Amino acid sequence: MAKIPSTTSSAEPRRIPFKYCVRDIDRHGNERLYVRLPGMPKYRMKAIYLDETGSSVTKEFTEEYHRTCGGTEIVEAARPDCRAWNHPLACRELF
Repeated sequence: MAKIPSTTSSAEPRRIPFKYCVRDIDRHGNERLYVRLPGMPKYRMKAIYLDETGSSVTKEFTEEYHRTCGGTEIVEAARPDCRAWNHPLACRELF
């Protein structure tokens, strides 16, 4: 019996050629790209990763990546919102 070639090899995601860049897929199947520098919070990349043909990385993505790794991009840690808490003492204990 002949082995049928897999069609999933072309659908597999490519390796990202940036050192601290990681790919996460959310529960809806949307792909998100983040920069994870040691000792820093995860930063979500806002620029589009690949061009229209899907063959090369966009200039905007590369520039944003270098700004983020160089420290010129403001990276803020996610902070819980006090308004989400029902009791004011709970917010005081948090901070």
